[in-house]
Amino acid sequence: MKLKGRFGECKAESLAQDFINVTCLIQREGFNKYIFIHKSIQEYHAAEFIKNISSDQKNKFYSFLVEDIKKNELRFSNVIVFLKEIDVIDCAKFLIIPLCEYFGVSKWNALTPLEYKDLLRTFFSDTYIHLFNDNNERDIMGFSSLSGVSGWMQLLDISGNNDLYTPVFEVLIDESLSSANFKDVVTSQEQKIVKISFMKIIIQLGIEDKIAEVFIKNIQKIHNEVYCEAINKVNNEDVSIKEFFDLI
Repeated sequence: MKLKGRFGECKAESLAQDFINVTCLIQREGFNKYIFIHKSIQEYHAAEFIKNISSDQKNKFYSFLVEDIKKNELRFSNVIVFLKEIDVIDCAKFLIIPLCEYFGVSKWNALTPLEYKDLLRTFFSDTYIHLFNDNNERDIMGFSSLSGVSGWMQLLDISGNNDLYTPVFEVLIDESLSSANFKDVVTSQEQKIVKISFMKIIIQLGIEDKIAEVFIKNIQKIHNEVYCEAINKVNNEDVSIKEFFDLI
């Protein structure tokens, strides 16, 4: 290897050391072995590698990532974050759409009323309301969930707080302020702080249908913004390719 304008040879070891010194991205570890200083750098280059390989091989890598998410292992979350930014179309095609189909997001726009209520219970079955209980006074202090937002939802950019939970909680808070029955949700006067099942309290207050209405609206919004948008990206790319080769 020779440097331009110089007659002396540049040794591979020297070039590698220059990369280390200039970029500060990799470091030498042992003989003939180099590692990335930060894991995020390694994850970005992994995403770049997947982006640039052939379609057949790329599909295999994405299938591996999808299976990892299905098992809720989420070992490659940061790689997926980079792929969504740098490999938009294929990430939508090979990852987002298959995940939406597997977790049911693809059908969230056309469920029966009973199926929507079942989905509501699925999301809120382990959600609890924390009440301040003092004589006839009942105040909502907050909410908690044992499971939280699922990892696959976070990877699909579904914000549990903004897209699902907060709008529903706001309905319950409004109802608690206006409902005469709210003071009867707790019968014991001994406990000052009471934890009650979310599903139990909305049924007791008779507002399950109102809660479901808000929930359905947001579930369908997620369907459109995540699944339909991914479908449109892939379809638009296919149309552009066909137009380029004059196949339409």
